[in-house]
Amino acid sequence: MGVGAATGSAYMRWALSVAVLFAALLAASCGGGDNGSAEGTTTATNGTAAAAPDPGDCSAEIDNRLAPISAVSSKVFQGSERNPETDQIILTRSEQRRLEDSQTIADYPVTAVQSEGYEDGELVERTTAYYTQCGDGTVWFVGEKAEEIEDGEVAATDEWEAGQEGAQAGLFMPADPKVGDTFEPERVPGTSEARSKVVEVGASVTTKAGKFTDCVKTEDFSPLDDVTEIKFHCPRAGTVREQSEGLNFDLIRFS
Repeated sequence: MGVGAATGSAYMRWALSVAVLFAALLAASCGGGDNGSAEGTTTATNGTAAAAPDPGDCSAEIDNRLAPISAVSSKVFQGSERNPETDQIILTRSEQRRLEDSQTIADYPVTAVQSEGYEDGELVERTTAYYTQCGDGTVWFVGEKAEEIEDGEVAATDEWEAGQEGAQAGLFMPADPKVGDTFEPERVPGTSEARSKVVEVGASVTTKAGKFTDCVKTEDFSPLDDVTEIKFHCPRAGTVREQSEGLNFDLIRFS
């Protein structure tokens, strides 16, 4: 899940995603949820990834209840992040919008989400993440273009597509996640890697954007950064909260 869905640039990646995402990828005020009694199924674990879907079975129409990308035209996140070197608190913001033009990435029909990330009011990153939904209801993350911004200019770019240079489609959101399910939203070796585990279902979360119920809580581990984030994915909006040590990021507005 870089910015908007995949993580891993020199700056914080807003997910969610997108992640991500989508937009991008997380739990302070979680209501009492039901963890469920059924064992979760393993989608991908111990380095054994789920097989990439057939592009012919996928669509750019994304209506997964926890990643309703086609129904949400814009999202705004706001929060703070602690700089581990200086201990300084940085105010963060992400503005995301769904692009209307139809595209094909790695033979997949996709919906694109563009995210702009700000630190202390300064634009530092712009990403476009590409998602597709397949016949079983799963949502996959199949490509991303990221630009690092310095002083208003593009300083560096990073781009990947599933099937190119070792990058693989990542399972962004299962159709019906259960406690114990594990999956890999980001599978770009050495650049963007993430492993998610469902730790709660039926959770409630309240942000400035409203109260959300029947949410799914995940633990997302980035092996490249050695960071674990907590994320809440909810009906109506998708990801609404991200949290980790030194990081708080909430959805404040969506339409």
